[in-house]
Amino acid sequence: MPQSPGSIERYDSLSRLLHLLIALGITAEQMTSLVMITPKPGRVPNDWYAFHQSIGIILLGVLIGLFLAASGTALALTIVPDVALSPAMHAVKETHEAAGPLMWAYLVLHPAMAILHQLAGHDTLGRMFGHGR
Repeated sequence: MPQSPGSIERYDSLSRLLHLLIALGITAEQMTSLVMITPKPGRVPNDWYAFHQSIGIILLGVLIGLFLAASGTALALTIVPDVALSPAMHAVKETHEAAGPLMWAYLVLHPAMAILHQLAGHDTLGRMFGHGR
């Protein structure tokens, strides 16, 4: 449907969902930071600390992924063979390339830690895939 002059176009459903999930995740991080007990010598962390840590790891992966997707899209739309990038796009390219290894680290370390937790008897994989305790 054509937009009337001065009307505001809504974001697509995926963009709205991603914004909502990130906002909820950041809100959960902030709220749990108020009630969590962090581990220290002689002090055992509570469940809120584990929840806070899990949400933080997930948010980090999502934000790195979103950055790489956005910067990669911008680069794909602006890179032309035999034409130099503008200084701004060169900075985007350098940052995109620097962030790439972070995603590789997340993709390797995240499941590796889940496997280690599983081997330690925490039933992480069972709970993740719906057939755990």
